[in-house]
Order: sequence, then structure tokens, then C-alpha cells
Amino acid sequence: MFRYFKERMRKMQKKVTLSFDNKIYEKFKKFCSDNAIMLSKKLELEMQRIMEEKEKGEKEEK
Repeated sequence: MFRYFKERMRKMQKKVTLSFDNKIYEKFKKFCSDNAIMLSKKLELEMQRIMEEKEKGEKEEK
């Protein structure tokens, strides 16, 4: 059962390569580590939040 779930999750995820300012990345990486946050999940949630705010703003303009 767990193997099926793990394989399904792997198929749903997209691997990407990004470039960041080294100081900012290291500081954010430490922040995530100190707060028991998965760095990739935090970035994913922030991207989602940004898109939702943009969509909300566009709806309010109408």
C-alpha cells in the first residue's frame, strides 16, 4: 500500500531546477530547518498563495 502511494506521489510531483541568490537561499534553508519546514513544500505553498491572491484581486476589480 505504501509503495503505491509513494509511486503515485512521485508521478504527481514536478522536479525543477531553480537559481537563487546564495545568501538568501542559505538563510531560507536555515529558517526552514530551524522551523521543521520542508523547503520545497514551503515554496509550493507560497506559489499557491501568490496565485490565489492574484486571482482574488482580479475578481475584485470586476
